[in-house]
Amino acid sequence: MRKVRLDDATLQRLLTELDAQDARTTNGGGSPFFSYRIPGLRVELDVSREATHALVVPTRKLGPHGVYFLTGSLVHTDCVCRVNLVTVRNNWQTVSGKVAGCRYLPGTNGVHEVFVRFDRPIDPASFAAAATRSRILAVDDSPVSQKLYEHLLSTMNVDLTCVGDGVEAVERALADTYDLILMDLEMPRLDGLSAVRMLRAKGYVRAIVAVSALDDPEDRKQCLAAGCDDFLAKPLSRESLADVVNRNKPEPLVSALLGDPGMTDLIDGFVKDLTERIGRMEAAFGEENMADLEREARALKGEAAGVGFGAITDAAVVLERAIKRGETRDAIRLKLTDLIRLCMAARPATAGDSSTTDKKTAIDDLPEWSLDTAEP
Repeated sequence: MRKVRLDDATLQRLLTELDAQDARTTNGGGSPFFSYRIPGLRVELDVSREATHALVVPTRKLGPHGVYFLTGSLVHTDCVCRVNLVTVRNNWQTVSGKVAGCRYLPGTNGVHEVFVRFDRPIDPASFAAAATRSRILAVDDSPVSQKLYEHLLSTMNVDLTCVGDGVEAVERALADTYDLILMDLEMPRLDGLSAVRMLRAKGYVRAIVAVSALDDPEDRKQCLAAGCDDFLAKPLSRESLADVVNRNKPEPLVSALLGDPGMTDLIDGFVKDLTERIGRMEAAFGEENMADLEREARALKGEAAGVGFGAITDAAVVLERAIKRGETRDAIRLKLTDLIRLCMAARPATAGDSSTTDKKTAIDDLPEWSLDTAEP
């Protein structure tokens, strides 16, 4: 099978143009696929019962149900294959599937785009950092501002929850897991800074950004003193929001044992339980119950590395030691924050409740290619 006969610059221009075509088709959003640029991905094709053909191909995009890549010649549909996906941590996982589409790209000297549909969904964020979905709580009593958040964040791979006052913000933040809280300052029932102080007093250690049209240096200083991590001035823009979202998006943390099929259920179960464990640690810290917090850290230390999350074990060791040494509450809070960020970044082995997919099947997302069409 022929290699892709394009120099690097031409290949990158082709990939960019294909991405632009996708954006025009989806109006800039709505696709469950994410940029995935691996210059030499290994794909093994079962071309017959006796023969397997190995390809090393440049990839284009990846989703929970499949991957797109380029080849130098036609690949027949329904061909069984195995794709050696490279994770964000430079490990790899072998995923089985079938060729579901192949199209010739005119004017490319024989280059074809191939789509492989996986036999089992994957978690794309384990392989493409852009697929990590941010969970954001926006707190603002203005219906216009809430609609603006929905509009501006619609193309940023965000799971957005909006509430209208500080009381509800505190309730939601303590009941669920968010990567970021965007907190307006002036609201009924409970103002933003009071809500932040209440959350910090209860042990909430995750990111909170103050949002306000009050943007004097003194206003910013008061926000930081109350426990906010940053300040975002109104009026909001897509660029300013994207900057805040990207700074607070967790870098995907992938199990080192992702390639071991026997570990899949253990990894998924461990990641699924982390939300409750985060809640217990924050509750213990808020109640200054260091014995319970130390116990939770010790349990994580004992389990995380066993399922391939050595970074979580290391952070749990640091927290456990800080508690045993009797370090200050602020010092322990910083170490707890590091541990919780790692827990929130941990990815499952397979696509599940935390998957970025919008529940559409891969075949529904295929363009209307003339499948199995040879070059003209």
